[in-house]
Amino acid sequence: MDINAAKHIFREVLSSSTINSRQIHFIDTIINFLSINGTFEPSMLFELPFSDINSSGIMGLFDHEQAGKIIELIERVNRNAEGA
Repeated sequence: MDINAAKHIFREVLSSSTINSRQIHFIDTIINFLSINGTFEPSMLFELPFSDINSSGIMGLFDHEQAGKIIELIERVNRNAEGA
């Protein structure tokens, strides 16, 4: 996946006025992974390198609503990759 396409998908999350630098780093790590691998298993959000950013992974940085939105976006990317 093209890195700009991945950034476009996550633009809503990244454009939030309440997002902090650690959250941006977390999302950028997802985007970089997608740009290299094309798909992403949501369970990885609790493993390295994400657990290096926060030991609780996604749930340590985002509330349930935000985490759900991020996982939904990842699943959408995965479905699109499977259909390609």
